[in-house]
Amino acid sequence: MPGGRYRMKLADQLHGAGINLFACIRLSALPADMRGVLSEPDQALHYDSLVLLGSGGTSLWTHLDQPIKSSDNPVDTYVRQNIESCFGDIPHKILYPGPHPIPLIALGKLAKWHRESPLGLGIHREFGLWSAYRAVILCHGVAAADEGTDFQHPCETCTDTPCISACPAGAVSTSGFDPVACSSFRVTPQSPCQKKCLARLACPVGQAHQYSEEQQAYHYSISLRTIKLGNTD
Repeated sequence: MPGGRYRMKLADQLHGAGINLFACIRLSALPADMRGVLSEPDQALHYDSLVLLGSGGTSLWTHLDQPIKSSDNPVDTYVRQNIESCFGDIPHKILYPGPHPIPLIALGKLAKWHRESPLGLGIHREFGLWSAYRAVILCHGVAAADEGTDFQHPCETCTDTPCISACPAGAVSTSGFDPVACSSFRVTPQSPCQKKCLARLACPVGQAHQYSEEQQAYHYSISLRTIKLGNTD
């Protein structure tokens, strides 16, 4: 099966599982410093491409059944299961989720998935702030596709800036996102930002794709727990 057909089959299978963002980039096309981080010299002999996977909107969450949701790291578990199922005999190695830091934002920019937003999150042309990176995989025999197309930054035409006015911590501004202010406010008693982000909810881009309350609570509970652990170290 030619590499291009591999790519289309993989993308279709993963999309059907709720992993609806797919990009395949030639390793040789990556900047040298990024290639060094992602591919050790011996790996370059076995792999020729990098697949970046993500999910936008509620698609992935609605595919998780209750037993998976009740497990540890349900999203990562589900994504890994589908990678192994879809890739089959295609030589591959999962880099993310994994223990080593991966330049996800830089890869997303290469794939033209997002532009930077005042919240420190990437903003997607369709899904707005409601998308996330799910996996980075080295593979062989999957033909790389052309990069995505650039799109006008939606924040450049936003005059009301509701994300800024909606943030009770004052962490969102046109000059950048203040993670310290955000984290400090989230751990205060009765903070309205413990299981959701008011600024993110206020953004008008991609509102039809907002995560459900259950999914927001899942993701933000994890980040809140991480913040609290960091404060006790």
